[in-house]
Formats: sequence, structure tokens, C-alpha cells
Amino acid sequence: MKIAQDEKIENPTEEQMILDLTNDQEESIEEFLRDIFFAQEQGEIVNKNNWQ
Repeated sequence: MKIAQDEKIENPTEEQMILDLTNDQEESIEEFLRDIFFAQEQGEIVNKNNWQ
């Protein structure tokens, strides 16, 4: 059964939510995750320097 494009699934699985992403949303999320990983790395460096 095919769901109408504007119809939302009530309790979507993670996979369904990922498949529903547009390219713009996908790029935004990738950029956001890169920023988070970068911030975590910087935080670890700061913490390491504080202990020296």
C-alpha cells in the first residue's frame, strides 16, 4: 500500500525518518554532526591540557 506524499506515518522507524529526509536536510545534518565531532575533539584537547 502506497502512502500519499503529504501523509505522515504516525510512529516512523529510524530508517523511515532517514529515507524521508530531503537532500538539504541531509546536508544540514551531516554538517551538524561534523561540528559536534569537531567540538568533542576540541573539548578533549582542552580537558587534556587542563590536566597537564
